[in-house]
Amino acid sequence: AGEQLRDFVFVADVVKVVLFFLDHPDLSGIFNVGTGRCQSFNEVAQAVIGWHGRGEVEYIPFPGHLQGCYQSYTEADISALRAVGYSAPFMPVETGVPRYLDWLPGMLIVLILLPVVRRLYTLLLYLLAPLVLLRLAWRGLRTPAYWRR
Repeated sequence: AGEQLRDFVFVADVVKVVLFFLDHPDLSGIFNVGTGRCQSFNEVAQAVIGWHGRGEVEYIPFPGHLQGCYQSYTEADISALRAVGYSAPFMPVETGVPRYLDWLPGMLIVLILLPVVRRLYTLLLYLLAPLVLLRLAWRGLRTPAYWRR
C-alpha cells in the first residue's frame, strides 16, 4: 500500500521552466515537465510526518470502482527538455514537501486576511472617491480657463 509511483513536481520548478522558455523564445515544442524521477505516496507521507515530527500512515482500501482504471505509475520523460538546454535540477519530494509546509501557514494567514483587506480597500474607495472628485471639481472651478469658456 502507498507504493503507487508519481512524478511529483514542485510548482517553483515548473515556474523556472516557464521562465526558461520566456528567456529563450526561439525554442518551441512539446516538453514534459517533471522531475524525471518517480516517488511513492509513502515517501510523500513520510516527508509530511517528518516535517510535523510525529504521525503515522493509515491505509484505506483501494476503491473497487477504480481498480483496473487507476494509473499507478507516472514518470516524466524530460529528455527533450534537457536536450534544448534546460539543466536546472528538480526538487525531490523530501525537499519540496517541507518547503511547501513551511510556506503554507503564512499563505493561510494571507487567504484569511484577504477578504478583510479587500473590504477595507473598497470602503476606502467609497469614502475617498467623492472627496477626490470634489477636489477636482473645485480646482476646475477656480482655474481661469474654466471661467473663460
